[in-house]
Amino acid sequence: LQPGALVTFSSARYDSERPARYDNTFIELADERGDIVLHIAVRRRDRLIAFNDKVNGRYGQEEIIPLANMLSLENVTIEVMVQKTQFVINVNDVTVKLFHRRTEGAPHAFTYNVTNNLPAFVGSLQVTVL
Repeated sequence: LQPGALVTFSSARYDSERPARYDNTFIELADERGDIVLHIAVRRRDRLIAFNDKVNGRYGQEEIIPLANMLSLENVTIEVMVQKTQFVINVNDVTVKLFHRRTEGAPHAFTYNVTNNLPAFVGSLQVTVL
């Protein structure tokens, strides 16, 4: 993906219940080398969204924002706008984070995963790339 690309992740429903044990629902954009150029993790238990990268097998410094009530219960969208020096992350059309790129690798693929079988997004996650 080149600068100007927009990746949208959509879910019909968000489960806002704070689980009793650790949860981590995450989306990652990786480059052709396998480095993770953007890691977005929703952690309801900790009430935060974390942003990071992972280059040469090592995570960088995590940047966090409070989860608050930014994710609506229905029709949740997370947009990632690829720019040359940063990623602009919008949640439901509101910019919540400017994540400055720490590597020059272009996003090439994405993954979506959860820990402890406690997904924050109910059902399937739809992905659109423009």
